[in-house]
Amino acid sequence: MKKRFLSRTARYSGLLNILDFAGVDFNNDTALSSVLHSASAWLAFNVSEGDIQSYATSAIQAGVKRAVFTVQLPPSRINETVIPEFDQAIQLFEKNQGSFTGIRHGTIIPGDEDNSYEIANSTSPCAQATVERGVLSRVVAELLRVDSSSNKVCGLSSGNAFAAAYLNILRSSGLTRKQEVEKIFKGGIQRVAQLTVAEYEAQRKRREEREAERERERVNDDDDVMMMIMM
Repeated sequence: MKKRFLSRTARYSGLLNILDFAGVDFNNDTALSSVLHSASAWLAFNVSEGDIQSYATSAIQAGVKRAVFTVQLPPSRINETVIPEFDQAIQLFEKNQGSFTGIRHGTIIPGDEDNSYEIANSTSPCAQATVERGVLSRVVAELLRVDSSSNKVCGLSSGNAFAAAYLNILRSSGLTRKQEVEKIFKGGIQRVAQLTVAEYEAQRKRREEREAERERERVNDDDDVMMMIMM
């Protein structure tokens, strides 16, 4: 993970000057507390659900005010949206004037941070059962600085062709990675998808109305011909 944050593309995130790295045995409470006491924020990847509460408690006791934890869901649970331990962590951080973000995702696979992705809100399942390692690292790092993700839970996954097209539009418009992630976190892809579906539906209705009008005109023309024959 350290290598990921210090990669050549990390310069875009603004993290190089603010991140410190330390190795620690998470089963050693004393060692963990020692590291956390010097930290203002904590990014914890692939945390087991059973450890979320104890880690959150350790963070609060050490004075950590900002935390982002991710949990990997197996394929059989990828459609689940409720992780009670995340909700408990949010309550704990809110009570102590802190900020917590919980991210659920599927199987972590190799992949570059530039790949497309989707962020689902707290009530929507992940779009895919996988997430690229680079994407996960990038999005977690950016959400650390996104105020709207404070005390929220979301899902993160690989993206489909529609998500890739939307992402290309955002990146070609000159947004920073932080702005890009924030826009997607706030439901940008879903809103565009809804607008696209609505436009397709409107076009379908217009086609049906035009076809119905042509049919009425054809029937009227046939009636006129019959009347002329009868005369």
